[in-house]
Amino acid sequence: ALSSANNDPNTLINSYGLLDGSIGVRWESGFELSLFGRNILDQHFDDLIFPQPFDAGGYVNFPSFAARRTYGISARLWLP
Repeated sequence: ALSSANNDPNTLINSYGLLDGSIGVRWESGFELSLFGRNILDQHFDDLIFPQPFDAGGYVNFPSFAARRTYGISARLWLP
């Protein structure tokens, strides 16, 4: 997808894939504990690329916040 309004080919953002996952356990009491990972393979990608004003040939890239690898633990209590 092109990320600029003027269809500049230098602002093309290539396709990418992400690997997320989670595994957990839930007890009869309703308590749930799980491990999760987002962007496990640490794929880096940009949300936006556009020509830099007043700089011929310069471009600005904004990396996505979703591009950060994240691991964590989640705890929940399911109430009836």
